[in-house]
Amino acid sequence: MLFKRLHKHLDQGIEEHTGNEGQQVEHTEEELEAHLQKLMKRQRRIVRWKKAALYLIVGIGLLGGFRSLAQERPDITPAVAVNDYSFLEDYIKNYYKYPQDEESQQFLQEFTTGGSWNVSYDQKIKSAEVETVDVYQVEPSDTEEGRLTSYVRVSLDLKDDEGKRKRQTTYIAIRSIQKDGHYIVDRPISMISTAPAAMKEDMKKGLEAEKEDIKGADCTEQEKQEITNTIQLFFTTYAADLEQARLLMQDPETLKPLDPDTKPVFVSLQSAIQNEDEIQADVIVRYETKELFQQERSVRFLFDRKTNKIISKEEY
Repeated sequence: MLFKRLHKHLDQGIEEHTGNEGQQVEHTEEELEAHLQKLMKRQRRIVRWKKAALYLIVGIGLLGGFRSLAQERPDITPAVAVNDYSFLEDYIKNYYKYPQDEESQQFLQEFTTGGSWNVSYDQKIKSAEVETVDVYQVEPSDTEEGRLTSYVRVSLDLKDDEGKRKRQTTYIAIRSIQKDGHYIVDRPISMISTAPAAMKEDMKKGLEAEKEDIKGADCTEQEKQEITNTIQLFFTTYAADLEQARLLMQDPETLKPLDPDTKPVFVSLQSAIQNEDEIQADVIVRYETKELFQQERSVRFLFDRKTNKIISKEEY
């Protein structure tokens, strides 16, 4: 019967992963110690992965700022883009710092054409520091080389007179000029937020993800039930053991690791058609991320009938 080999392999993989329930097994102290060490090693590995993910997120944020600068000025080198970003970050941090020390005041005087530009905080605010600077859009000047208007998302860490901390996100526009590696801000910081322009309907044509149906006939109700059972079991395995799930793929490396806090849940089979070589199945899947949020996706599976393996899994 269709998918029996695939189904059997999945069942075996899950049994090996979870163990046989109900069977009492006595272990020696050495075995228990070895098992404990294995669990501790796994936990340390999880912690390292989480730290790496945090560093990656921070790095991506910085890279986004560099990319915004570089994309709008394709003639500049990466070094100049990094210097531009570093200057903006330093200027904004000194501008919003409170209370300002002599070093910050000196910095602003040196890099500003108007010495009277400053920011004042409410009397309840006792300190303010910039946590993150994200340059998300850059507009170069059409008339003067080196002049940029940068749109920036700034995250501020504020502390009030009761010691309570608050994070405030603000959107600004800052205009700067760079000449031969020297910088100046020639206009006051503006409280302006911009948004990307959406494409019009005629521009969207041809950009949507296209589904190419295989030529074939609808599967029978019995075959649809077998497909449903197989896909349900696939998602169960995918959430529990990536390596086992990859064995079901024709190209194992195409199956990427799930977010560790997300679980895929099969919702329904929408359609299933087949020919002599392949089976195509469209399903609805719900991705549940702890108790935070859920996302439903349409997923198309393409199976190879000869190998009983998944050729592709595409989300739409």
